[in-house]
Amino acid sequence: MNSGFFRVLDASHYMELDGITGKHLYRFLAVAFERTDMLLVDARKLAIEHLGIINPPKYFSRLMQTLEPAFDQLIRIEVLGSYHVVESDRWEIALRRHKSYVPERKVLVSPDPAGSRELNRACSQSKLEKAGFSEKLARQYAQQADVTRDFYQLDRAARLLHGLVEEGVLAHVAQGILRRALEAGVACEEGVHLLDTFEIALETCRKKKQFGQSVNNPAGLIVKLIRDQESERKLLNQDAIEQARHSFRQREKTVLAQLELEEQRALIIEYERYREESARSFYEEMPEGAKAGLRREKTEWLKQQPRFDKMDVKTREREVEDLVCLEIARREVPPFEKWYMRRRARQALLQFEPTPDLTAAAN
Repeated sequence: MNSGFFRVLDASHYMELDGITGKHLYRFLAVAFERTDMLLVDARKLAIEHLGIINPPKYFSRLMQTLEPAFDQLIRIEVLGSYHVVESDRWEIALRRHKSYVPERKVLVSPDPAGSRELNRACSQSKLEKAGFSEKLARQYAQQADVTRDFYQLDRAARLLHGLVEEGVLAHVAQGILRRALEAGVACEEGVHLLDTFEIALETCRKKKQFGQSVNNPAGLIVKLIRDQESERKLLNQDAIEQARHSFRQREKTVLAQLELEEQRALIIEYERYREESARSFYEEMPEGAKAGLRREKTEWLKQQPRFDKMDVKTREREVEDLVCLEIARREVPPFEKWYMRRRARQALLQFEPTPDLTAAAN
């Protein structure tokens, strides 16, 4: 743990596997596919060293009858892409990583933890429901989102639905319009392109009203702009449409960058809190002699500061203790990168908050 090394397995994948051979194979490939996407291995060595088959069959074909069901299971859960017999006389087989499989270490250091995804899904679902979608549809659309950009587009769809209804579009018509984009998928360009079209129509109507132009039927204008591509070309030239789409992409980029910055700030604050608590926990468990030595060292350093004589006794003691804890934090507390990896792995491994057992283990 203190070296920052982890091995994390996807429990959902692991529990889908039938039989101990498939589970052993998944554990082995989760390690091997960290380094390479293609593995050439002796089937006997694989069986004996990694799959728990101490006495493999004498014939290659018989061993493959045991291994192939495990290979097929891993193909089904998209860990293994394919397997091939390279040379049967040498018992050599090739295992290729599935193109959709993401090595567990990459998942571990990904800036999008599973907990954040679930929280974002819940927030997006709530926004879609408040905008007018049924709970079932809102949940369905939210489950399709995985990354921050997807959640941004879902929130955008909720805002557009609310805006369409505000401009007089009937609720069921507005929902039908937005469902076209959501069913196409906010993770693909088609869905985003449709949302752009809807927003251009909504903004066009609002600008006409803002500049005092006569709009007798805003809802009808919006629906016509959306559904009638010929009318869109008449009312808006292609340059204006492209400029609007470019503006949407710039806004999206700015919002996502701001969200990333806020997440990083929150992580740093959480790390600082953990660092301080861990250092104080180490300090409390130190022998009195070691404490006194550190306090003496920091007091001597503080005496060299011009402000030392102006400080009252309580302030001096508090500052000396803070300096001691800062020194302990530098020496004993893991740096941010290792802490972040531990934080990502804590649900699979152990409670992460400082505890007496964890402190004792660290010592």
